Amino acid sequence: MMQLGTVFFVFVPAIFTTPLAGRAVAWLGRRNALFAGLGIAALGLPLLLLPTLPAVLAGLVLISAGTFLAQAVVTGAVGLSAHSERASASGLYLCAYYLGWPATILGIACALCAATAFIARLRADHP
Repeated sequence: MMQLGTVFFVFVPAIFTTPLAGRAVAWLGRRNALFAGLGIAALGLPLLLLPTLPAVLAGLVLISAGTFLAQAVVTGAVGLSAHSERASASGLYLCAYYLGWPATILGIACALCAATAFIARLRADHP
């Protein structure tokens, strides 16, 4: 069972690629750094289809390194793009990232329902 846990070592390269995101943005620009991160992750996808464990692990390493590079670039971009309420913008992005798209849609739906309930309690306008 302990051997199965070693698969998590595929995340070790992310320890190095995440801090390099700032340098990648400085060198390549934000857009190209994102393309680079996603490209690195995409290179790992075909390796997941091979029937050998080393190939699959190598694919997971590439996906992990590229994804965490792109995620770090986007996190920085959100903070720079927000002109006000930067903490809220970063928090919403990270919430969406970690909870996933369906949970983000659910959160938006709940906010819309709450707004509708609030509006329903307002007094009607008199023309």
